[in-house]
Amino acid sequence: CTVGRYAPQAVNHICIACSSGSYTGQEIAAQTCTGCEGGSFSVFPGNVNCTLCPIGRYSGSRAEGCTNCSAGTYNPSQGKSYCESCLAGTYSGVGKGSCSSCL
Repeated sequence: CTVGRYAPQAVNHICIACSSGSYTGQEIAAQTCTGCEGGSFSVFPGNVNCTLCPIGRYSGSRAEGCTNCSAGTYNPSQGKSYCESCLAGTYSGVGKGSCSSCL
């Protein structure tokens, strides 16, 4: 099979594209697709690997995209499956990688 496709059975050269939110993990001869782990995503069918969510965003498993952290939360690093709450006396806007001190 070509990149991003798998063959569940070695019969009749039938190859199936991995769905969005999953990947093959190898260039050729894949037999299954695996769901992207939390903190990563794949937008289009037929992916070999998943992409990490950027700072300020997160995702659950098998995601087709990442979600912005909501106001009052933040995500300081790539590839996270959750956002952290700002501490008392700090705040953040939507999709931020850190919190700021209240003035």
